[in-house]
Amino acid sequence: MKTLLLSLILIGVALTASLGQTNASATSFSQSVLTDSVYSTILNRKVATTIILPQNYDPTKSYPVFYLLHRWAGNNQSFLKSSLIAELNDKPLIVVTPSADTSWYVNSFSNPASRYEDFMMQELVPYMDKKYRTDTSRQAIGGFSMGGFGALQLGLKHPERFKFIADISGPINPPFSDVPLTPKSPLHIIKNSVQVSFGDAKSAVSTSSNVFRLIQSIPASTPLFIYMAVGRQDQFDFIIPQHQLFVDALKKQKVNYQYTEYEGGHFDGKVLAACLPTLLAKLMDTLN
Repeated sequence: MKTLLLSLILIGVALTASLGQTNASATSFSQSVLTDSVYSTILNRKVATTIILPQNYDPTKSYPVFYLLHRWAGNNQSFLKSSLIAELNDKPLIVVTPSADTSWYVNSFSNPASRYEDFMMQELVPYMDKKYRTDTSRQAIGGFSMGGFGALQLGLKHPERFKFIADISGPINPPFSDVPLTPKSPLHIIKNSVQVSFGDAKSAVSTSSNVFRLIQSIPASTPLFIYMAVGRQDQFDFIIPQHQLFVDALKKQKVNYQYTEYEGGHFDGKVLAACLPTLLAKLMDTLN
């Protein structure tokens, strides 16, 4: 028990550090960083959501949107201390980050009250389109870790909405039933939330959110680009092999993609910091 508690504390510290490599303050830049409480009838509560509006935001113009999904046990502010704000400084882009705790951005297998996929697509996206000057034809979704998986499965289910998907260090094969659970594996920390969200590998949630199945339904002519970045020293040692398999699936479907391995682990923030400039440049190029 003491070992598990210590592991939780250490991973919590590491996760905080992973998104804090650049101690950027929103007030140092010209964007507007807002916090909105989006009431969800599906979840029966308010969901804290951070919205970053571009500099010189003009309510008479329409802007591309990037839904950015946080890590496991993160929140809507998880990206604010990363280099994201600095990298966005001159880009005409709206960024939206909702709080999702440990939901994996799916409709939970065992908790009927936790329908995050439905909240995202049926409530959050329409809310943002109504309240802000979004361009519905130029939208992207991405995320880090749990958010990387969430972005892939939501993006592949809704290619009519999202033209660009970014997966940063995503564990893309939940519920990880084919992954050996070694004593030092960080899977020990997340396994309970995985079981709550997905059940077993044969559950409806697991099969419907399986990115390897979903990619098979994407026609080759679909205007979609998938960007993936992983760390060579990722502590989840299945992440690179699973992404290599996914790259093979993308090639087979003739889906446009970029896959890059960077120096860094899952918790040190190096991959996120290294990939953001390329990711955002590719996103803007794809949506413009």
